[in-house]
Amino acid sequence: MKRLFRRYVRVGSLVTCSVLGGTGLGALAAADAAPGPTPGPTSTATRAPAPPPGARFVPTPSASTTSPTPTPTPATGPVVLQSIDAGAEAPTGSWSADDAYTSGEADGSYATKDLSRVPGVPSTVYQNVRFGSSFSYLLCHLHPGATYVVRLHLVDDRSTARGQNVFAISVNDANAAYGVDTFALAGGANIAVTKDLTIKARADGTADVGFLATTGNVQLAGLEVINPAATLPLAAPTLPKGLLARATSPTTALVSWGLDVDARSYRVYRDGALVATTSEQAYVDKGLALGSRHTYAVAAVGTQGAASALVTAGTVTQPTTAALTATGAYHVQGSVIVDPAGKPFVPLGASLGTWSAWNSNGVAFGHAAHAKAWGWNSIRALLLTTDEIGRSYRAQHGYPALLAEMDQVVKEYTDAGMVVMIDAHDTPNGPREATNLAQIQQSWVDMAARYKGNSRVWFNILNEPSYLNEGWLEVNDRMVKAIRGQGANNIVLVTAPAWGQDLGSIAPYFAGSRYAYQPSMAPLLAARYGNVALDQHNYGAYDRYTSLSSYGAYVDTVRSNGIPLVSGEFGYTYDSSTTAGSYYANKAGADQVFAVNPGKGVGILWWNGTHNDKYSLKADGSAFYSGSSVGTNLSGAGQIMWRLGHP
Repeated sequence: MKRLFRRYVRVGSLVTCSVLGGTGLGALAAADAAPGPTPGPTSTATRAPAPPPGARFVPTPSASTTSPTPTPTPATGPVVLQSIDAGAEAPTGSWSADDAYTSGEADGSYATKDLSRVPGVPSTVYQNVRFGSSFSYLLCHLHPGATYVVRLHLVDDRSTARGQNVFAISVNDANAAYGVDTFALAGGANIAVTKDLTIKARADGTADVGFLATTGNVQLAGLEVINPAATLPLAAPTLPKGLLARATSPTTALVSWGLDVDARSYRVYRDGALVATTSEQAYVDKGLALGSRHTYAVAAVGTQGAASALVTAGTVTQPTTAALTATGAYHVQGSVIVDPAGKPFVPLGASLGTWSAWNSNGVAFGHAAHAKAWGWNSIRALLLTTDEIGRSYRAQHGYPALLAEMDQVVKEYTDAGMVVMIDAHDTPNGPREATNLAQIQQSWVDMAARYKGNSRVWFNILNEPSYLNEGWLEVNDRMVKAIRGQGANNIVLVTAPAWGQDLGSIAPYFAGSRYAYQPSMAPLLAARYGNVALDQHNYGAYDRYTSLSSYGAYVDTVRSNGIPLVSGEFGYTYDSSTTAGSYYANKAGADQVFAVNPGKGVGILWWNGTHNDKYSLKADGSAFYSGSSVGTNLSGAGQIMWRLGHP
């Protein structure tokens, strides 16, 4: 899955060490033209100014205090200083996620590997690779002028013979190896091997390693930086920046900070006592007393365990009461959605098509009375906000017509006292990704400006995103920030990663994926912007949420992290067919939604009330409003939804 955001700072096409730099490809181009061990010219890495505190979409911190920086203790034997799992989205043990690269792409390499030549290396390192015709890595925070060993972890699962994928390697823009053929080196495909290089750190403590294919492509599984003399440890990591501390519910507080390129983990302190060590950029502190007051601080921990100075994030005072408040608008209070009168609000309804999308069995227009007859208090209005798909309403009729269409839906349903969740049902990934994301953002800007005075309008940022981890956070942050920039404090729904189903590390598709409830995901967005709820789609994929114990535990975990939860999509075919997905998994997932959500105050939005994909609430597959009476001719799921609306 594509990620848009990395731990290392990028300036244009450059990667910089917190201020990093260098590309490492200059010597390889020359090596391709004139093979051989002739060194190319050395160069100094390009540098960029240090980003101000608060860059990387985190609030600028107020004045902070630091404690003295500890002196790193030298190691006493050969030490692996850095381990990078190339192509990986998340860390595994001592191996960090893929960082500090320029070019190439993350790819899966899932065939069974022979790991007999790499004892002690986790097999997961060889399940992801960085792949391409050329790319490089920048290594930071080395001791200036010191010599290190870089161990490359190589595997080739594409070649069937020697000579099909051959590449050259440079170190600090000088040719270091030429004619490297992983298939030949290993003696076959899918055999993991290593290759060691000697590097010397520049005067600024950096070094780069570049790869350039002369035939085919390069496939790198990982790399390690080793201090063979064990006398020159890495410097202590840089200070955490962009710190934020905020109460997120009466009994929870969130502390966050910007990701530091040279930190492996972070230590979080409450009132001077260590309360957590985490590799994420946020932490949720739970079980706090009402009205209690706490000061939080964070230290970054480097690759050898040396810690930075403590940086104070701020002092947080917890609410003195857990009672819900009436604000005159729909809002989020901790893990509860609250209506204007201060009562808990639990959405109930269905996704409905518009002229823009998912309308083969009808549209939402003209049917607010039917929705009310079902006992629904909400609908999820499906919208294609981009013009990428030729059949989209925007592509056929123009952007102003799209906005006018949504005005009709909003007026009809909110006038009827219902909540309208506007859903951007786009898939931005692909060649047009930048354009698609820009159009989605502009749509949210314009709709935020139109509906900021109507708290019955909620914004469902992006349907079933394929982005993971920092990429998921960046895209959602970008959109929510744009909405808040219009002065709109409407509730926003962020849909979980892994196609909305929040599956965690289900290999191979979502290896390394975080859950949306983890502190650095939805809770962080909620702390930054307020009025944020999580939208999860339970189709029971991989049987992750097809039992009461698994799904119930998931719901409890989400809410314990101070986030309201809505099941924004779930469903199964009325005739038990599998043409629209696994009937068993979908039915089992829906059963858990019906069994768990009502008792835990979690919203329910059925897929779909108007689309002809057999996920119908009617026994004949028709639209939710069909027939002389909406409560007749119901499918099995329709009967359950009807009972929920008429308790």
